Amino acid sequence: MMGSSGVVARGAFVVMVLTLAAACAELRRSLGEECLKDDDCLSGICSQLQCVAAPPMLDGSLPFREAGLDAGTDVVMSDATGE
Repeated sequence: MMGSSGVVARGAFVVMVLTLAAACAELRRSLGEECLKDDDCLSGICSQLQCVAAPPMLDGSLPFREAGLDAGTDVVMSDATGE
């Protein structure tokens, strides 16, 4: 049978294991929660002390319908025959 010191030792071990498990848990925050730096957020972006979503990725080119021609640009359109 275990003495009272064995029970205390076993209890201390359980507390230590639970403390270590809690220390290894993911502590990053989700969108809208408070943060101090980018590492605090699951999205990796902390803006104005709140976790925010990443902005949309743009490749720098405009779709043809939005590109339009500038009024000051001289462009000559020719047909496929090159005439």
